[in-house]
Amino acid sequence: MGGVLARGEGSPSDRTSQKKQGRLEEIPQSSIIVEPAITQKAEINNRGSRRPSLKVSLTEEEMQSAAACFTFDNTNSSANADISLVLLPHEHSLFCERKERVCTSMGRLQEREFATLKFSNSKDAHVLKQSLQWYRSTCVGQAGAEQTQESELVYNFIAGTEGCEKYELSADDVGCFLKVSGRLKLDASTAEAIPSESSEVAFETINILGPVTPGPPRLLSIGITGVARVGQQLVADVQYIGGVQGLSEFWWMRIRNGERENVSEPVALTEAQVHAALPAAEGDPRMYTVLPTDVGCQFKLKCRPVRSDGYRGEVFTSKPSATVTA
Repeated sequence: MGGVLARGEGSPSDRTSQKKQGRLEEIPQSSIIVEPAITQKAEINNRGSRRPSLKVSLTEEEMQSAAACFTFDNTNSSANADISLVLLPHEHSLFCERKERVCTSMGRLQEREFATLKFSNSKDAHVLKQSLQWYRSTCVGQAGAEQTQESELVYNFIAGTEGCEKYELSADDVGCFLKVSGRLKLDASTAEAIPSESSEVAFETINILGPVTPGPPRLLSIGITGVARVGQQLVADVQYIGGVQGLSEFWWMRIRNGERENVSEPVALTEAQVHAALPAAEGDPRMYTVLPTDVGCQFKLKCRPVRSDGYRGEVFTSKPSATVTA
C-alpha cells in the first residue's frame, strides 16, 4: 500500500449553511469536524404543547454525496468489490441536538452512529459471518484525510466485533479509519477456477471509512449525590459523551416553595478539574455546600457540556435533590 488515500466516487459541493426557521444560519462547526458537503434541510415538528423539534433529513442521493467526504478506496489486494462499508442513516432521538440548534448528525461519520457491511448479489461466494472482524487504524488526529498516506495507517482489531455486520462508532474511533475483513466460502465452480487448497478466501471491504468525528457534547446522565443537610455538600454526578470533554459549565438552582432561582452563575471547569477523578472540594462548580438558609429547599444541577475543541452543547438539568434538612 502507498500513496495518498483515494476517495470513492462522488463530488460534494462546498455549501455549509442550512435553513433554520426560515433563515440561513451557519452550522456550528469545530476544527475536527468535516462538514458533509450537502444542502441540509431543517424540518420543524411542533407536537401540541411540546417544544418544536428541529432536525435534518436527507434523500438517498444526499446521503451518497455526504459519504464521499469520508469514503476512500481500499487498495489492499484482497479488497472485494462486492463487499463495501457504509454508514447507516441517522435515527433522530431525544439524544439529538434539537433544543438550541438543528440536529445535523444525518450523513456524518461520527461517534454513536452505525456503520454496516453492504453486500452485492454475488452467486459465486458467500460470506462466513463468523469470520468478520472490524479494524481501527491509528489515529490521524486533525490531519486531513487527503494528507494521510496509506502506508502510515496501522490497523488493529477491535475487540468484541467478531461476527458483527454492524458496528456502533465510539469515542475510541474518533480520528481513525475503519475497515472490515473476513473470509468467503466459494462455490464448487469458482473453487475449481481458483488454484487453492481451500474453498475459502480472505477478503477486505472495497473501501475504508474515516476519519471518524466526535459526536456533539452531551450528558448520558446527570444527577446529584451527597446529603441534603446543612453543612453537607451536594455533588454533581454526570456521565459525559461526545469526543473528549473540555471546560464544561455547571451551576446550581434552588427551589423554594415552587419558585426557582439560580444560586450561582455558570462556572467553567478548569483543566485540572476536568481530569480529576472526583470533584475537588475547593472552588469546584460541581459541588455546593448547603447553608442554613436552604432548609426546606430542593436543588437542581444544570450543566452545559463543552467538548475539548470548544464546541458548546445544549444545557442539561438534573431532577430535584431531596429536601434540605437541618
